[in-house]
Amino acid sequence: MKPGGRKIDIQRKMRTADGQGGFVESYGHSAYARGFIRPAGGSDLLLASQRSANVTHVALIYGSISVKVADRMVLDSREYEVLYAVNPGGLNRDTKVSLNELQRG
Repeated sequence: MKPGGRKIDIQRKMRTADGQGGFVESYGHSAYARGFIRPAGGSDLLLASQRSANVTHVALIYGSISVKVADRMVLDSREYEVLYAVNPGGLNRDTKVSLNELQRG
């Protein structure tokens, strides 16, 4: 792992038995990674007379790490949904991840 960057928590959806024959889905820790998350763009949405924001980001993760669509990344208590992840150039050195910031409240 390269020095520098920030510690990012990668979380994956997990299923836990609810004791009644079903299950509960929640996010659980999958891995830690080092890298950066930067804003890529955004837009305001007006739905049902309520304004909300759609903010996209790009993360550059040092090293080749398993990141899947629908995983979640957490940095400084801000949550980001993984839209897709690619290995630039196929060199297994870094992972570039497109993210959508989850806004609450």
